[in-house]
Amino acid sequence: MMKYKIILALAILVTMFSSCDKEEISLTLDESVITYKNTGTLAVSVLHSDSSAYVGEKIRLYNDNDILVDEVYTDEQGLADFSELLEGTYSIYGEGFEEGVFEYSIERNLQIVTNGEKKLTIIPKENSGKLTISLNVGQEDAYGNVVGITSVNKGTVALVNRTSIGSIITLEDVKNKILVQKELSEESSELTFDSIPTGSYMLMYYTDPSSLQVLFRVYSIEGSEYYDYSYTSIYKDADINKTYLINEEISDYYKGSLELSIYEYLQVGYNSYTEPSALVNAKVALLDGYAYSYSSFEELKDIMYAEKELDGSSNTVLFEDVPTGDYYVMVYTDEDHFQLGRLNYTSSSYSKLNVYRNKTTTHDVLVNGGLVREILLDQQFYVYKYDSSTNYQQEGVVNATVYIVSSNTYSNLSYDFKKVEFVIEKSAIKSGVTDANGKITLSCDAYTDLVAVAFDEEGNYIDYSSFEVIDGSGVVNLN
Repeated sequence: MMKYKIILALAILVTMFSSCDKEEISLTLDESVITYKNTGTLAVSVLHSDSSAYVGEKIRLYNDNDILVDEVYTDEQGLADFSELLEGTYSIYGEGFEEGVFEYSIERNLQIVTNGEKKLTIIPKENSGKLTISLNVGQEDAYGNVVGITSVNKGTVALVNRTSIGSIITLEDVKNKILVQKELSEESSELTFDSIPTGSYMLMYYTDPSSLQVLFRVYSIEGSEYYDYSYTSIYKDADINKTYLINEEISDYYKGSLELSIYEYLQVGYNSYTEPSALVNAKVALLDGYAYSYSSFEELKDIMYAEKELDGSSNTVLFEDVPTGDYYVMVYTDEDHFQLGRLNYTSSSYSKLNVYRNKTTTHDVLVNGGLVREILLDQQFYVYKYDSSTNYQQEGVVNATVYIVSSNTYSNLSYDFKKVEFVIEKSAIKSGVTDANGKITLSCDAYTDLVAVAFDEEGNYIDYSSFEVIDGSGVVNLN
């Protein structure tokens, strides 16, 4: 019945318009407007475990596509008020909430509904777990089998953030990165760490600075033995119990020796090598296994474990009492001439070498040679454009910036290069500006996979090119 009434009203209105002069019609409409708002509100309070407020801490809000919607700083009451939000699914995130010796983070998913008032109170310290560990000493027979186990009741156990150190572990490396440590007592071989932020950690045991042992040999209650790679993970509300087996004599238990013979070769093609010759004048350094071939000299120096200098008569160096782990070898003469050494003839990658406990490992290390016997090679880049008015002839681009980045870095960049110049700037191994002919020469680390990316004087993306620097590799063109 309602449907017919609506149709009748419209018919009458149309009849009125059709029967009247246009200038004589006066139609008054109600100016009130009905607005439908599919929104709700969100307010987040962030407090210490004693209920005091976190003041001036940044809380980020993301939508369900992981796009940043807003970021708000907590006020004097620890409140971050996001006001009105469209209904939908969101997540909030914050980090660096200090309490005691730890820093906690928060991450929470939530739903905003129409006309709803979402109020959250978050205590970052609650995003934590507990770890209880026991230490045993294991005696081994001549075949490496564990034949006896006794409890440990002396020494120090330290908890270290796993991401803050590399693969080479010495007490000197980590003494300033220890989050918390506890002393074992004669009463108990068990220690408990409470309220550990979620994440991965390394557990370390030592009795004095010269007797350090990373806890990585785990002995389970069932009697089996396995490796857990030196770290343990903590999750929210975790209550983890672990028993670790250590060796009675730990001063040199996890150390070995490395004997390295350094050779240089001449690469005349992509995979063709001449017979290598002994290199007797250079410095040889052991680097943390987290080294990257595209790192700067200063970055590599920061992760250097030890170095020795060839004496001019022999190409062999011996590193003794080296902690077990993964290493790279760097051969260099100065900060402009260095290269991570290869450990074989056939691989184009930089192979790591391993140090094993109580063993001496020998390796031949290869670095590229050349007419000038330098490790870096000059590479020329030409940035040009086509001029349509001169039958598309090439014309060099003056003052274009060429950035050299690693292939790995380049593959992780967005395809919208106009928005990632700042990423390339920060990740560039080297960069330079083209001359009046659109050309530039840069010294690049030889025999690595690199990418050149060019921007014009206004910062507009031009082009990129992948390349490998080898003797006589020519010009890399970017158009």
